Amino acid sequence: MSPRSLAVCIWSAVVVALVVSACNRVPYTNRRNLVLIGWNSELQLGADAYEEIVRQEKTVTSGKNARVLARVGEQLRRRTPSQFRSLDWEFRLLESDAVNAFALPGGKVAVYEGILPVLANEGGMSAVVGHEIGHAVARHGAERISGTMLLQLGLSIADIGLSNSEMHDQLMGLLGLGATVGAVLPFSRANELEADYLGAVFMAKAGYDPKESARVWRRMNKKYGDNPLEFLSTHPSNSKRIARLEEEMGTFRKYYKRARTKRGTGSALER
Repeated sequence: MSPRSLAVCIWSAVVVALVVSACNRVPYTNRRNLVLIGWNSELQLGADAYEEIVRQEKTVTSGKNARVLARVGEQLRRRTPSQFRSLDWEFRLLESDAVNAFALPGGKVAVYEGILPVLANEGGMSAVVGHEIGHAVARHGAERISGTMLLQLGLSIADIGLSNSEMHDQLMGLLGLGATVGAVLPFSRANELEADYLGAVFMAKAGYDPKESARVWRRMNKKYGDNPLEFLSTHPSNSKRIARLEEEMGTFRKYYKRARTKRGTGSALER
């Protein structure tokens, strides 16, 4: 075997070993995903990105909607797997017309005021916050960064951080945040649907009616329309999300029936 062939074989074996050892199992769905960055690095990356975003935004600290978000966030946090409950969770309501919400590694969750009319009530809030918590629990941001690292093989695992100016915008995008304030980028269709599933599990376990998860997307569909060009987008269409949630409703209802306190859809949000 030539030296070049030997080097290729050794490198291939290293890559395979790295991939196998870096497999993470997503709670509840049991899907295996690839996470090449360490847990502490992932948390630090999330904290840094969150700090950068909230510096540019005004946080709503009072009023009914802020209180509902805090209450919902705490209830759902307590229903996450044990390794995530002790994270430094934050749930912020941001003053913006953006119809969006996001979560970052480490339990940093933000909801923009512009999405509140679609959420309509506390149950709707729990559906969207649960979805964002699902992204964090499934480690979708780290998964997307890891996939890019593996493809490019030029990103240094030891140099993952927003302080690296050359990687800054790319890392923010991989975490789901656009360069423009309020621009939250979708994950892959599979990741978005998985976050929908996890969110419905968490809200049901917290006593919120999981049927409200599909109703949120119906209201989104009615207000903004479905996505007729799903094949051109990484975001699932609203109708696809509704169909998948309804397919799994039997599972969500089992968690809901076991919940000690039934909160239903809760009170209406202020608009």
